[in-house]
Amino acid sequence: MMARLGLGVFIIAQKDWDAAREDLVRYREIARSIGLKPRLPIVQTQVSVAESEQEAWDDAYRYQAETFRAIDNHYGHTRGALQGVKGYEFHARMAKTYAKLTSSPEEIQKKALQHYLNLSVIGTPKQCLEKLEYIQQRMGTDHFLFGFSHGGLPLSKAQRSLRLTAEKILPRLKHDPAFAPRLEE
Repeated sequence: MMARLGLGVFIIAQKDWDAAREDLVRYREIARSIGLKPRLPIVQTQVSVAESEQEAWDDAYRYQAETFRAIDNHYGHTRGALQGVKGYEFHARMAKTYAKLTSSPEEIQKKALQHYLNLSVIGTPKQCLEKLEYIQQRMGTDHFLFGFSHGGLPLSKAQRSLRLTAEKILPRLKHDPAFAPRLEE
């Protein structure tokens, strides 16, 4: 639909990056087939950067889990609050996913959370740059949108993550050819 309207796409880290790439390729093919130039995608992902890999992952596990509970509480996925609501069909289909993330047995919740964390950018600045390069190789974006504050993360930790990103990641994103936007396929 976005390609047919001549609009760009906003890719939110919800499925693995290779599957998202397939969607992006399909968007580009459709846009070109109707004579439109596809736009570069905007890519949104959660970020947890710390000097220590362990601290970054500990924060991500704890606070991302809280994020999913808050989203479910707000939208009512597991309560079926959006079933049949026009314009919220996608959200209504998320009921099973949110049940896995919020109300399933603990082992299933951990597995579902791990899936989403694997899509996120988590670790030391070096590890985060490696993950961003991996994403960039698939998406070719010229815009990343990072979420730093999630699920009750203390402000000081969110600020630290933001500061580390600004100091140690953004300069590389701006100047390294590996992060140059590209429109291909």
